[in-house]
Amino acid sequence: MNIFFDIGRHSVNTSKIKVMEVARKYAVRITFDDGDTNIFSTGYDAEKVIESIGKTILQLIPCVTPVYNVYDNGTYFHEPVSYLALCSDGVIRSLATPDGFFELAEVASNFRGCYEKHRLCEFPKG
Repeated sequence: MNIFFDIGRHSVNTSKIKVMEVARKYAVRITFDDGDTNIFSTGYDAEKVIESIGKTILQLIPCVTPVYNVYDNGTYFHEPVSYLALCSDGVIRSLATPDGFFELAEVASNFRGCYEKHRLCEFPKG
């Protein structure tokens, strides 16, 4: 499966990337699987660009066992999770669906993790 990611004004096939590293504050150096190396201007913080490419969702995984995202706003609360995401860096991440759109739960600063129901007692409510 080919997934393209826009870096600056270039569309890069992420399945062909062998190594990606920060070249400068706003540029990444990418070595492709054929050995070619290029530096791309990002227009954004290069570390954040690399991080976001690693978190590209490749596949949605429906939850068979109930799991919950736990958040902390001074007191803990949880929300049921319907799907997990397999990301391009190989990590399975929890998804939240505010307003009906998928997003990685970890983008919320108050996200504390994804847990099965029997572990929710570790996070007492107010």
